[in-house]
Amino acid sequence: NTMDDYTSEVHTLRNFVYQEEKNDEGKTPPLKTMFDLIKSKRIIIFGGSPSWQIKLREHLPTAEFVEVDEKNRDISRIKRVDAVFINTSFFAHSFYKKIMKELSQIKTPIYYLNGQSNVEKTTLEIYNWLT
Repeated sequence: NTMDDYTSEVHTLRNFVYQEEKNDEGKTPPLKTMFDLIKSKRIIIFGGSPSWQIKLREHLPTAEFVEVDEKNRDISRIKRVDAVFINTSFFAHSFYKKIMKELSQIKTPIYYLNGQSNVEKTTLEIYNWLT
């Protein structure tokens, strides 16, 4: 019976809280600036409602979106991205464990999106994580 190491998970959650506080005070860059920076990165986004994914995909065509209803989906491609995002509002716990297991072998950063349905707010969240 081995003890799971949750160090990176705790670190990520601490960053999530910090980011929420930072979002409340900062100036928001123009949307185009944010879209351009995000498009320059290789990112994968897990979760979120199908309609949210469709709206975001229009603005971020280079981002890869993964629905979390297929537990047996191959997620090995997360090893080749700059960052992994999880939309916590539409997400299966079993899939979360699968992602954590995959990420435990590599140093790809993982960030949580707080389930905004608004594209601009989600874009700002992703942008803030990447900068």
